[in-house]
Amino acid sequence: WMLSDGNCERLVYPFLDCHVHNPNFDVSSDALETVRVMFTGNVHSNGVSSGMGDPTAAEEYRHVMEGIASGFLNRKYTDIIDDRVNGRCLSPDANYMTRRMTLQLLSSILLNRANYNVMMMYISSSRNLVTILCLLRDPSPHITLDAFQVFKIFVANPNKVSRFLRVRRTIRLLIRVPDK
Repeated sequence: WMLSDGNCERLVYPFLDCHVHNPNFDVSSDALETVRVMFTGNVHSNGVSSGMGDPTAAEEYRHVMEGIASGFLNRKYTDIIDDRVNGRCLSPDANYMTRRMTLQLLSSILLNRANYNVMMMYISSSRNLVTILCLLRDPSPHITLDAFQVFKIFVANPNKVSRFLRVRRTIRLLIRVPDK
C-alpha cells in the first residue's frame, strides 16, 4: 500500500526528503531503516527471527515483499534513485550517517536479484559512477569502504560502456594496478 504510485508522494518521499536529513540521529536512522525495509522488502535484518513459525511461509513472504519493492523501484527509478538517493542523500551536504547508511542501502538494493533491472539502470549511468567515485575520495574510511562496495558492481558489469573503460584505465594508472 505504501509503495503504490498514489501513495508514494505522501508516504515515501517525505522519508527521503525530510526525515532522513533530520539533525536528530534517532529520527534520521529510523527513517533510513524504514526506507531500507520498504526498498528491500526485507523486514528483518542481521539474522533476526521472522517470528513466523513456518520457514516456508517466511521465505514466501520475503519473496512477495521483494517483488513489491522491486516493482516500485523500477517504476520510480528516476524519482527515488537519481533525485533523492544520489541527488540528496549521497551529496556532500548530507551528514555522515545519511551518506553511510544510504550507501549500504544502495548496495543492498543493487545486489538483490529481484532488482536486476534497477542495477542495470544504475550502472549504465556515468553520473552514478561519478557520484560513487567522489564518495571514494571521502575522508571517512567507512564511507570509502561502502562506496567501494558499490563501485565493485560497476567494475563487474560485463557490458561496460567505453566511457567506463576509460575511467577504469585512469583509476588503474592512479593506483598503479597492472592490467590483466
